[in-house]
Amino acid sequence: MTNFITSTFATIAGGIGLTFLFFITKEKIFPKIDVSDHWELTTKTHKTERNPYKNMVIKYDLILWQENNVIRGVSEKYYELSQQGSKTYYEKNRKRGKIHGYIEKKYFSKDNIVLNMCLADFGRESDYLFKLKAINKNLAQGDFYSMVAQQYGHVELVRRNKR
Repeated sequence: MTNFITSTFATIAGGIGLTFLFFITKEKIFPKIDVSDHWELTTKTHKTERNPYKNMVIKYDLILWQENNVIRGVSEKYYELSQQGSKTYYEKNRKRGKIHGYIEKKYFSKDNIVLNMCLADFGRESDYLFKLKAINKNLAQGDFYSMVAQQYGHVELVRRNKR
């Protein structure tokens, strides 16, 4: 009977200790990236169905907020560099968009950030998909796809107010 009580107590204590260890590991050692902030998103097109968009660089101003793993935000396109030259958009001429996404938590590698941006640009509303890997708390890099001319390329997300 004493062995049964000792064994039961040890199992319960071990379970509590293991739960505490998982909690500390999840919250303190491998915390989720906090994206609620002001960011700059830069895209560079590598592959497209329309040659004028090849090697095009576009910069967006983003404000993101996060609720658990869900990300929402707004964007404004403020700069474009293409084969026709560079163009900076000011104030009311900036192209506005909405952002929805999520964070995919990884415990033994960098977190993934997936964003969808719907932007009124190029004379119509277009969707962009950004798949990023968090490099550190101020930088994420990855690939993007745009429905505008079937563009594929590199994307970089940089925190404006570095922590």
